[in-house]
Amino acid sequence: MYKYQIHRDDLIIKILKAAKGDERYYNLRQITNIMEQTRTDKHNHTTREGGEVKTLMKRLGDLKNEDADWEYRADVDETGTLTRLWWMSPYQRTLAKFHGEVLILDVSEGRNMYDFYLTTFVVVDAENNTRNIAYCISESQDGETFEWMFRHLNHYLPASFVAVFSDRDGAIANAIESVWPNVFHGICLWHLHKCIVTNLAAKMGGRFKSFMWDFWKVYRQGSPAAFVHEWGNMIRRWPESADYLLTYIWPDREKWAWAWVGMRFLAGIRTTGRVESEHKQHKSAGLGRRSTITEVFEILNIRTSEQKDKELAGRYQVGGQKCQITDDSLLKRGILFQGVLEPSFVLFWLSVVSVYRFTPIM
Repeated sequence: MYKYQIHRDDLIIKILKAAKGDERYYNLRQITNIMEQTRTDKHNHTTREGGEVKTLMKRLGDLKNEDADWEYRADVDETGTLTRLWWMSPYQRTLAKFHGEVLILDVSEGRNMYDFYLTTFVVVDAENNTRNIAYCISESQDGETFEWMFRHLNHYLPASFVAVFSDRDGAIANAIESVWPNVFHGICLWHLHKCIVTNLAAKMGGRFKSFMWDFWKVYRQGSPAAFVHEWGNMIRRWPESADYLLTYIWPDREKWAWAWVGMRFLAGIRTTGRVESEHKQHKSAGLGRRSTITEVFEILNIRTSEQKDKELAGRYQVGGQKCQITDDSLLKRGILFQGVLEPSFVLFWLSVVSVYRFTPIM
């Protein structure tokens, strides 16, 4: 463990040491006292190192020195206060390169003590698994901030990058149009439905359920011409919905209606549910309103490693034996198992039965 990597593992170790030789269960107050002491120790350590921003920048610098493929960008204001931080690990760069055709992003709140926003970028790999490829914590979530993080990420996406999915946030939409004007921007159907419910359910009362059945029927039309025709019929059948639908839903039709979405390769994505599930994982991993930025950084990197370990050690077998991966540096010298098109499949041994075809990643 790095000397400034102080997170929940320390708390667990302290509780176990405190309970050694004592069969009694510790009560909530005792555990709370241990937690508070751990936070105090962490704060004192960070203060000795020169403050959290300095500590985190040193951590990132050390990682970059160990492996030049680490990428990060940080902005500070005139007082030296961190305003935003974006990063990708070497492994995440590889994932983006091989699986970055379709990108999904979402913004989460309440994951640190400074109320910074957390933006997570994910892709879908060849085994239909969600893989986190980049993170950004930021003081704001305006258009300029999203452009900033998109431009950094753009350096590591493949030429085959064709689509990005998000919610209906206007700042995200404007940034996508600015940075990726030729990339398809898909709108999450769940967020679309939520907006319709919020704005029309009370207004339409008991008729709303029937209206939604009609709306989804229109959504499923197989061609733009059929969609436009059925849309007009729907507006006539439900005139009380016309103002909202025509003002807020119709203009984005090419980003969500099947007549346009169904004609594209989108890796089966229709919502931002994959990345939102990741944000739930972050919460269960310990991120909350008492987390420091350094803790956010470390816990998110642990989550990325968990995804990698699951893939490398749990999924593939060669000659009936599971692969055992223990060294991150093997990835750069690793082997791409083309039989399953998984770029992160790394073997300990190089003398593999010739029936398999392998190609070096780098």
